[in-house]
Amino acid sequence: LLAFLASPGVFDPPGDPVRGERLFQQRRCVMCHAHNGKGGCVGPDLAPIARGIPQPAYWAQRMWNHVDFMIRKVSEKGFPWPRFRGNDLADLIAFLRKGPDAGPGKPE
Repeated sequence: LLAFLASPGVFDPPGDPVRGERLFQQRRCVMCHAHNGKGGCVGPDLAPIARGIPQPAYWAQRMWNHVDFMIRKVSEKGFPWPRFRGNDLADLIAFLRKGPDAGPGKPE
């Protein structure tokens, strides 16, 4: 039981980087964050961060740790708060892990 609880995401389906790229645009992440140097500069470039995050649960934790700043910036820009459901975070992370020359849908 402890091993199971210590390994979040082991049985999660893999992310779809093509769908993740759409989410990055649709949820307006790109307005504040860059991906491999392309995009906004309010927050950090998410590509190097995503490469170091093993599972979506850890990504959610990192977002939660910065939620006050993010809420303020999202409100200032008049954007709706992004909502993620199902496999959205896995898809987003799969896109963010792509290298700059990986091409559409191909992980680094």
